[in-house]
Amino acid sequence: SIPKHDIEVEKFLEDLKHDPDYNRELIDENIVKTINGIDTSITKTKQDRFNIDRANIEKNGKWLDSDTNLLWQVEVPSKLMSWYEALEYAKTLNKQNYLGINTWRVPTIEELFTIRQDKPHLNHNYKDEPKVYTHIVLLLLDSMKNETQNYWSSTEFEHNDLEDGINFASYVEFGSKGGNNFRKDYKCCVRCVSYYEVK
Repeated sequence: SIPKHDIEVEKFLEDLKHDPDYNRELIDENIVKTINGIDTSITKTKQDRFNIDRANIEKNGKWLDSDTNLLWQVEVPSKLMSWYEALEYAKTLNKQNYLGINTWRVPTIEELFTIRQDKPHLNHNYKDEPKVYTHIVLLLLDSMKNETQNYWSSTEFEHNDLEDGINFASYVEFGSKGGNNFRKDYKCCVRCVSYYEVK
């Protein structure tokens, strides 16, 4: 589902006018491309583009970030998983041809950081904790409602340190501004990704 928080959306659109962090190249003419039924229009205004992306998520349940050509799973499982379970979960999505895609995978740490923002949004999904903030693109905010905001990447910790025979992998913490490394048997969330080349 899509964020219904009108105040938050209105603030986001206002930020687009003033914040260089949201700056994206504007094209004078509309360019429309379709990949697997997803409209990847680049329109004359950023607000138009945001509204089109939001409508596409409602229709398709997946979001194609036209800046990176990464196709993101929108609704994420509520179950927390170890790193190993996250990799198996991606394989299961592919066997199911989830949302018509069979190339899902756990994103790299670099890919995860493309959907994290320095400027947080107030997350209304946590009604018992009214001041929860989430550092994620607004289009994915409504899906952030699990008990933790830590998300696995597929990137293994380069030093490969061992603790009780278990090595580490990297994650992004969307409740703050960064990420770190966890033992692979720790439990985190997972949001899968696929990649499409726009031709």
